[in-house]
Amino acid sequence: MPVIDSTTKTYYIYALVNPLNDSVFYVGATANPKQRMISHYSCGYAESNIEKCAIIKNIRDAGLRPAMKIIDTLVTDDVRLVNDIEATWIEWHLKAGIPITNLIRTRFYPDADAARLLRHIKRLKKYAELPRDQRIHARKPVVYLMKASSS
Repeated sequence: MPVIDSTTKTYYIYALVNPLNDSVFYVGATANPKQRMISHYSCGYAESNIEKCAIIKNIRDAGLRPAMKIIDTLVTDDVRLVNDIEATWIEWHLKAGIPITNLIRTRFYPDADAARLLRHIKRLKKYAELPRDQRIHARKPVVYLMKASSS
């Protein structure tokens, strides 16, 4: 059970799903899914992900909205771990051959297969549940996976 205090938040890793073909086209992380969905849907003028916005425009033109599917949750006070888990989910989707539109296409784990990436996510989540003073180094689980993939 995670240690909960005033700095702890619940973070959600989500996939945006195109209702026209039921395909995932983006993976992200947020502490506020409703607000993040509004931000995605509006595709504001500062949005730099042109490919993602083109898909959302096609969905809107069809009178529909993209769906936000929560694929993971994490209760933590460490945003770096949330970012690591998000990056690992992005990597998992890429390894699974899902053509997501994320601008940052992580390639942290070139030798890791999809199953190893899922095990890595579990380790990161377990690590995030430790009290902050028991976390020796926030990147330790990443180093563990990299060592495992080189053997």
